[in-house]
Amino acid sequence: MKRLSNKKGFTLVETVLYIAILAVFLVSAVQFSLSIIASAQKVRTLHEVEQNARFAIERIRKEIRTADNINIGSSTFGSSPGVLSLVDDDPTNDPTTFDVSAGTLRITQGAGSATALTSSTVNVSNLVFTDLSVSGRTRNIKIELTVEWANTSSTEYSTSVSRTTSVVVREEED
Repeated sequence: MKRLSNKKGFTLVETVLYIAILAVFLVSAVQFSLSIIASAQKVRTLHEVEQNARFAIERIRKEIRTADNINIGSSTFGSSPGVLSLVDDDPTNDPTTFDVSAGTLRITQGAGSATALTSSTVNVSNLVFTDLSVSGRTRNIKIELTVEWANTSSTEYSTSVSRTTSVVVREEED
């Protein structure tokens, strides 16, 4: 009988070792991919909250700067949710009012209907207006705004952004 000296193929130990190394590599690659996806979602969440807060605060600032006066009696100062009512010389925009309804920051101008300034993906959890005006000198409003991610089903991606600023109602030159 002739013996075969040329061995071809893998032994059982080599095959098991190869499969184990391949499994470790694949598990690591999948975990890395899931981590990248989760990080991208967190970045999108933060971006959405930041964008809504930035847009809302800038719109409020613009309207205060261009207003003629502040409707003190129609505004709610020092508590959340605050209400700010502004006098505008354009009758179609008078009054201009900012308020929060069901977590959405809204603007109402004149007799028009309320328009959302924040998207449905975020909640405005804090809106406080403070009257910093000095009688006979300046008309100044402090704004405190907190916007948070509205998706309550996933606390892993929850985030909030707070902004505080003050704005002076511009005096018109005679």
